[in-house]
Formats: sequence, C-alpha cells, structure tokens
Amino acid sequence: MSKPDLDLDLGKASKSKEHTFTSPADRTVRKALPSAKTGAAAPRAQAAVAGNPDLAMELNAYGTSAHSVELDTAFISADATLEVTIDWGDKKTEVVSTKVQNALPETTTLTTKHTYAEVGSYTVKVTVKDVANNVVATNEIAHVAPGSDFTPYARPACWTPATGPARRRAWSSRTAPPA
Repeated sequence: MSKPDLDLDLGKASKSKEHTFTSPADRTVRKALPSAKTGAAAPRAQAAVAGNPDLAMELNAYGTSAHSVELDTAFISADATLEVTIDWGDKKTEVVSTKVQNALPETTTLTTKHTYAEVGSYTVKVTVKDVANNVVATNEIAHVAPGSDFTPYARPACWTPATGPARRRAWSSRTAPPA
C-alpha cells in the first residue's frame, strides 16, 4: 500500500513555507531625514546618510493562522538605536525601538505578530529611522491572509433525523423521552 501525498503533520513549526512572503534587503529605499525647519533634507543631513550606509531590512512574512501573520524584519545596520514603524495595511500601526550592536556583517532580527480582522491582501510597510545618523529606510511586502470567512455549523448532539428538533422540545429532564 502506498503512502498518500497528504502531509498531516500538525505539530510542524508555525512558520509554514507554503504561506511565506519575502521582500529582500536590496528593495529597501533609503533617504536622509528631512530637516525640522525646511522639511527637506539638508546637505549636511545627506552627508550623514554615510554614517549608516548599509541601513536596510529584509522582510519575511509567514501566515500563522487564517487571519494572522508573523513578520521577521532582519536589519542590516551599523551600531544604532532604530525606531521601527510597521504599517500593517489595515489602518493599524505598531512602533518598536530596537538597538543594533555589532551587527555587520550579521543582522539583527525583530519578530512581530499581527491579526487581521478580515481575510484579504495587505501591503505591510516597515519604516526604520536612525535618528543619530539622520537616515530613514523603507521596505514593504505584500501579504495575503489566506483564511476563510466560512463558519461551520453542526447539528446539536441530541438531534437525530428520527427525533428532530420539534420532538426534542416535547420532553424535559423531568419526563422520559418519547419512545
């Protein structure tokens, strides 16, 4: 007898390879932070981008349930404190601060989880600010919450075609059920 091609290993890791979405670090858009006075990047601020020339991030999103996603953000950065803003694409944002130390050539990874109210496609946008070096970097990833809005309903355990719901109501716990 041959084995079926269906994998029923329910104890496997939550990071399913079937629902993985990736945006590599080379898709990161970097620019100097704008000046508080003019709103434009000052020439000195543009030069400061060189203070963290490798600032980038790789995004990996994993569907963990019908409405949930786990996002791994791997930072490539010089030593710095980074302010990370995650726009989940459903009008909800999350702000996290993380410190990167001795990261090059290694990376620091931040793992965050989010649950969507509705199934569908979302664009997750991650913005990282390195205020000390006056640079901001952005990367985004498309994610699909693969769930279903289907809610299964079952008949009550005491319902049978012979008794049906009408006959069940005819007796109570004080009387014997109909024969």
